[in-house]
Amino acid sequence: MEVNDNLLWSDEFSTHIRAIDNDHKELFDIFGTLHAYDLKHKNTEQIENVLALLSNYIHYHFEREERFMESAGYPDINEHKQLHEILKHDVQGLRSLFTTSPEEVKITRAVAFLFKWLQKHILKEDMKYVPYMRGEKNVQKSAQEKADTCIKISVCVPRAKAALIENCIEVILEHGLTGELEQLMNELQKKKLKRARFLFT
Repeated sequence: MEVNDNLLWSDEFSTHIRAIDNDHKELFDIFGTLHAYDLKHKNTEQIENVLALLSNYIHYHFEREERFMESAGYPDINEHKQLHEILKHDVQGLRSLFTTSPEEVKITRAVAFLFKWLQKHILKEDMKYVPYMRGEKNVQKSAQEKADTCIKISVCVPRAKAALIENCIEVILEHGLTGELEQLMNELQKKKLKRARFLFT
């Protein structure tokens, strides 16, 4: 991806919702600034400052966008939030790596990745909520559908392991690892049955 040729806003990215479009334009500008600093200055402190600005603005924009989606009754808001969480973690990882080992980070490559993500996200995901925000659709999931999609559970865990377990659950949900977890549980169940047969048959 040639970054220089792509860091420009165009009408194809417009949701025709001013606040959202302005946020997206600001992100485009931040990407451009980050790329320019890398090419012209190679100044670690300046790049760190832009990465901090990027992280803060992504949090600000995602929170605002999620409030809009919630107010509009967008039915796929939870799935959309998960995509936001993935990018927030990626940006935080980029900041952490640059802070500790700036020489390892290829900023041009990072900008290309982030910009490609944003382009795809706007065109594929953000455009889905536009009809709801513009009042063209007003379809909310029924209570039963919501119950089938998400359920709150409470479990008692050792206090010393609570934070670890909570982090594990977040990773599983954010990165779509439920399939892998189910496979692991099936394997553990098979081992239990194998041991039971060995002991008791």
